[in-house]
Amino acid sequence: MKRKFLISILLAGACVAGIACGRLVYRSSAFRDATGICCGGGHLLAIAQGVGIYEVEALRNPQTSALPAGGFARNLIAREFPLRSA
Repeated sequence: MKRKFLISILLAGACVAGIACGRLVYRSSAFRDATGICCGGGHLLAIAQGVGIYEVEALRNPQTSALPAGGFARNLIAREFPLRSA
């Protein structure tokens, strides 16, 4: 009886710790940048109200981009991440 109780308490603690660590990692800008690169979204440019703004989104439609001054996004990205010809 004690052994089952101990195992259930340890399992519950491990679940809570896993969720807490996952939330901390997800809030990390380095993790979100790496995820954006791996998933094809490009580099993370900004986080606004918990939502990441990625390079591909800003290039796709710079006038309605969530970045300030709309067209400024294209100039910023072109300067920071020059396109390479194949």
